[in-house]
Amino acid sequence: MASLHPPPATSPQRVLFVTEPGMGHVHPLLPVMHPLQAGGHAVALATSRLYQERIEREGLPFYPLGPHYSEERLEEFFPLIRYLRLHYLRVSYDFLRIFMASVPSRIPELRRIAQDFRPTVVVAGPLTFAAQLFCEQQALPWAVLSPMTHFMTPSLHAPPAGFPRVETLPPALRLPYRLGLSGAIRIATALSPSR
Repeated sequence: MASLHPPPATSPQRVLFVTEPGMGHVHPLLPVMHPLQAGGHAVALATSRLYQERIEREGLPFYPLGPHYSEERLEEFFPLIRYLRLHYLRVSYDFLRIFMASVPSRIPELRRIAQDFRPTVVVAGPLTFAAQLFCEQQALPWAVLSPMTHFMTPSLHAPPAGFPRVETLPPALRLPYRLGLSGAIRIATALSPSR
């Protein structure tokens, strides 16, 4: 019978975990990070400095990565969201103003973190687009680790994500959906959209 445990790596890895600032993003990474660390690999987590004390209490190295907000207190940092009652407006706002708007400022921060930590691989959260783009720019191996099941729905229109069909959106909201995620990330980072 084959072992469920992979063979040990030939050399210790340096694994940088990068995620959005929220316990729903941070907490699921801890049971992955601890065994890696115990197995001789170097691990570190980069997210908002508001989680630094919690991560360091876990005995894990920490790197602050802006923007420095807390998902548990999101309305405090982004007051407009309390008025976005329609789900697709809220999801659109979150993607455009929170997740994608942080890409340009995070790239230099990730460069600084990488110069210090020197990762051999990066594990990014599914909404941490800057980490994914940074790794592509640096030809650094990366993977996405997602504790969020709504990224596994059969289509963007299926519950619980509930993105509406483009033709049902008000005209001002249609462009981000037509561009797609990669096009919107390229625009947010001043790269030209690919054809």
